Amino acid sequence: MNLITSLHGTPQTWLLNSALAPHLDAFAAHLRRGRYGAITTKGYVASIAHFARWMTQCNLPVQLLDERTVKRFLGNHLPRCDCPVPVMRVHDDLRAALGHLLHVLREQGAIAELPSPIGHIIDELRRYDEHMREVRGLSAGTCRGRLRTVERLLRYKFAGRRVVIAKLLPEDVRKFIAEHLALRSTTSNAATLAAALRAYFRYRMTCGDRVHGLLGVIASPAHWSLASLPRALKPADVERLLASFSASLPSPRRGYAIVRCALDMGLRCSEVAKLALADIDWRAGTVTLKRTKSRRQDILPLPASTGRALADYLRHERPATTNPAVFVRRHAPRDQPIGADAVRRVIRDAYRRIGLTHGRTHALHQTPGTGARRLKLLRPFARWLRQFEPRTEVPDESVFGPVPGRVAPHIYREDEILELLAAARRLNPQGGLRPAIFETLFGLIASAGLRVSEALDLLDADVDLTVGTLTVRQTKFAKSRQLPLHPSTVDALARYRRLRCRQVRSTAETAFFVGTRGQQLGQPLGERQVHRVFIELRDQLGWLDRGAHGGPRIHDLRHSFAVRRVMLWHEQGTDVDQAMLALSTYLGHAKISNTYWYLTGVPELMALAGGKFERFVAEPGASDE
Repeated sequence: MNLITSLHGTPQTWLLNSALAPHLDAFAAHLRRGRYGAITTKGYVASIAHFARWMTQCNLPVQLLDERTVKRFLGNHLPRCDCPVPVMRVHDDLRAALGHLLHVLREQGAIAELPSPIGHIIDELRRYDEHMREVRGLSAGTCRGRLRTVERLLRYKFAGRRVVIAKLLPEDVRKFIAEHLALRSTTSNAATLAAALRAYFRYRMTCGDRVHGLLGVIASPAHWSLASLPRALKPADVERLLASFSASLPSPRRGYAIVRCALDMGLRCSEVAKLALADIDWRAGTVTLKRTKSRRQDILPLPASTGRALADYLRHERPATTNPAVFVRRHAPRDQPIGADAVRRVIRDAYRRIGLTHGRTHALHQTPGTGARRLKLLRPFARWLRQFEPRTEVPDESVFGPVPGRVAPHIYREDEILELLAAARRLNPQGGLRPAIFETLFGLIASAGLRVSEALDLLDADVDLTVGTLTVRQTKFAKSRQLPLHPSTVDALARYRRLRCRQVRSTAETAFFVGTRGQQLGQPLGERQVHRVFIELRDQLGWLDRGAHGGPRIHDLRHSFAVRRVMLWHEQGTDVDQAMLALSTYLGHAKISNTYWYLTGVPELMALAGGKFERFVAEPGASDE
């Protein structure tokens, strides 16, 4: 009853002296389960007090409450309300509070459940709904939209009568379409209307009805926007999009993980929203998609970047809840999964933050590379089909450009790495832990060739400065390895560890690189923050890009490590073929061919290899065989 006592004395009296008094505890418990905020809860209770006074004035018992009663209160009483102040008169708050009240009363059995609609039209809609869900495998939203359109058509022709499709004439369909387009004559509305009617008549065709004449009067509107290629994000836009989830946002980890799911795995917004904890197999590195489009169930590989983003959200930001969904609501009603609309809103908000003018969430998995890969699969089929259908056109393979492969990275010069470390040292607060973190992190990646995720996943126990080794555990391809470090790297890590231990309480299980602000102090440093800081420093330094990724990246520090090592072997006369296996193991490559790529994919090493070949050919007797 604490909620009641927080009210002003007048509305408190209305509640306690009303027929709703026995149900107040249940109503309060319902709001607590939903974890509604204190202000919202107080507003709902004040709304119920206003409704209770009206019930008392009308001598209305609880048993007669239903949606029609609420409609009467909001439509008839509220506009002419003269109840004494203080009284809640906000229409939307009253409607929301009374919706919760009816839910609680039905849970308690105090009022009757909503009666199921009956009639010939309802029976027809129920059969069509079952066909869409069970046979076609359409989503719930698509089913609801089409049922609304079909219901309007059937009531237009068969109100109060049996549904006999044979009595539905083409002229009836034409008039129905014209009347509805007169209310809202947009291209999208016309397309939705045409699709819903065409789908229904095709269903009736499977029931044995002759509907060819009805289908003939449904015209699809011109939709010229489909004539252009799908709008895709450029690599630079993708990088800025991922970096836009700053700590100042309400839920940055959730937003970053959502974008990663759409970007890396090409998930639809509805598939992201439906993702459950049990769908992720962390050991196998897979994600099972259930209840997807056309009722399919797919198993997809879980990219490392996506897995890290999901794990970061689950560990540090996901609200405590019993709901099995991965992404859950932050606001009341809590313990509920987010919807597809929330996923779209997260992506569109991110677009706006980086200045993108369009808001198509589908663009995240419509990169030029996606189109090129799909075209590569389509062209052999088109060539095969042309044997039987000579008019079949084989699309040109250059429509989307080449299929993306590995492109040349930016190989850092030694002076650029020194500039980066110096710029990190100047970060605010100067002399504090934050500059030391980023200077040491970037230096470690450059000197040991680590992936960014490998450096951020290091625990304090993984860094053995006594023997000068790093233990990199369960990284990409579930591999672990132990790396020897250069003495200068060991000294830099030791300086950083001493500074960190003075400011952050550390154990063997503490992350080696930690956050420094607010609640993130002592927590593992987030990859998004690292990329954001790097982009700021890169823009300050104004480097000239010598790679093909749209700008120097942190990962290029790893490539630079590998290239410098191979170049040093060339200078020392080391047999590179023999040494490449050691480099492949040190870098954690799954196949040695991934390491040999540097010899052909990096201009600096291509030049060395070409010079070596020229010297080989120039030697006497080299071509005798």
